[in-house]
Amino acid sequence: MKSISQPEFIKRIQGASLLESDSRGPKVYDVPDGNIVKLFRVKRRVSSNLWSPFAKRFATHAERLGQIGLRSVVVSEVAWVEHLQRQMVVYRKLEGVPLRHVLRTAPPERAKECLHGAARFIAEVQEKGVFFRSFHFGNILVCPDGGYALIDVLDVWFKRSPLGLWRRRRNLRHMSRYREDRKALLTHWDAFRAGYLEVALAGSMQRYEARLAADMDAHRQRLVTLPDDARSR
Repeated sequence: MKSISQPEFIKRIQGASLLESDSRGPKVYDVPDGNIVKLFRVKRRVSSNLWSPFAKRFATHAERLGQIGLRSVVVSEVAWVEHLQRQMVVYRKLEGVPLRHVLRTAPPERAKECLHGAARFIAEVQEKGVFFRSFHFGNILVCPDGGYALIDVLDVWFKRSPLGLWRRRRNLRHMSRYREDRKALLTHWDAFRAGYLEVALAGSMQRYEARLAADMDAHRQRLVTLPDDARSR
């Protein structure tokens, strides 16, 4: 991985807006030239980053998603930012709006339509054997043409076959971590359920129709009973 100096990094983010940060510093910049600069911090001395650097993994995942027909970011640069002790990726900003924002601001019928489409997209991702561990409504982009895209693609596993029931349950639980997402799911549950099953039951889950439908119904009941501050694992 190439290393860039402080002046080079400052040039990369010139005029940028800070999109995300935490107590340890900046994480994501929106640059006027249409690029996004994302920084990765190595949180532990012993981690998978030792043999698979986060920035390279992010870039590899994004490329592979595109190869199997799933829209994601296109990475143009991977580097080590010496003065920050951070890894960096630069990618073109995707046109679109996070699903969470759409569900928050759109009229009910539009929100219902988008959640139905997103559910179909989620099932398509799973049918292609992609286990996207960070599935939540902030990481699904609603694109201007009506399609959907995945962003923040570090935690992705690629399987040789469609995901089984266990990993699909894991995705559902992760999508319910945030109170705002749970509220949207409950408000438009029928649309979400219908969209998801349309794709899943037309694919590998056809033989598990009863079990998958039962899983969906059980998850809705779980959403109803979760306290507002609950966080699923």
